[in-house]
Amino acid sequence: MNSAHKCAKRQLLDEQVHFIIITRDNNKPDAYGTVSTTHGPMTWAAVAEAYNKKYNVLITPAAMEKRVRQHRASWLANHPNYPTAIAYAKKDKFQQTPRKHTSTTERRHPGTREHLDKQAAHEHIAGWIPPDALRNQSDMRYYIERGTALNTGVVTIHILNEHGEPVDAISIDSHLFQRSSGILGRLRSSECTLVVELNVSAVAAIQCYVACASSDELPASPNQEIGKEVSLIQLYCLAVQLEDEHVKGLVFERWRVLADRGEEVELDLEELNLLFDCTEHGDSARMFWVEAVCAEGLSGELLARNSCGMALARHVRELMLSYA
Repeated sequence: MNSAHKCAKRQLLDEQVHFIIITRDNNKPDAYGTVSTTHGPMTWAAVAEAYNKKYNVLITPAAMEKRVRQHRASWLANHPNYPTAIAYAKKDKFQQTPRKHTSTTERRHPGTREHLDKQAAHEHIAGWIPPDALRNQSDMRYYIERGTALNTGVVTIHILNEHGEPVDAISIDSHLFQRSSGILGRLRSSECTLVVELNVSAVAAIQCYVACASSDELPASPNQEIGKEVSLIQLYCLAVQLEDEHVKGLVFERWRVLADRGEEVELDLEELNLLFDCTEHGDSARMFWVEAVCAEGLSGELLARNSCGMALARHVRELMLSYA
């Protein structure tokens, strides 16, 4: 590929990123203004539809998000006049009709993490993408409809598979939110539909979470499994994504008790990767499990596996160096 071809390709890529960000932010009438007459950013599905029409291709909404995630920082650096915050117009509450329980919400390709798509007025960080810890490898979506909570005090979580097909629905008393999930709790005072995409695929995981959110203890269990399909790591990751310190604390206390008893705990690499994908630096669960790996003399074996995630491997190496 000669230099002219490379330059043309680079220019096309820059143009595409520009189109995606501008389309997503939906800032009108002036894309570089700080106040928009629209009510919020476009959905990624709508962005993908516009992109495919413009460039005559077939790209998924997840690919749109990934493109922006990879190139957002450099694009913003090259466009210093682009607003870092956009104030969207408020919707007239009295003209809004509540969403029906069966309404269709945005369907996005699996492989993304948490996404809060607010349709009410709010400030929007230009080109913002949810943190990586809540994005990759999602294969199930939970749609929480505001309409049911408005009148009944109940929020219904609709669970869909990777194809967007409903597989289950769970209703939760909204009063639990006062002591439970930060994300679900914010729904009580919001006039929008909240879409939360989670990393844990087992339907049983959220059922267990609902039980734990209203209790002061976890279900009795002799080891790290709390159900036939749900592990403590899965439950902890779910609590992290729903900003639930109460359930996180219950899980961590169970781990501590198991460690104090000297009970054998099975280390599953796939679940350890999940834990490091879902948590941020400094999370106490990360250090707990890295110390467990090193204490069992498994650090070398773990690092030798190709499937060991980068974040997990980095923390294991750091702890090994501190012991040296």
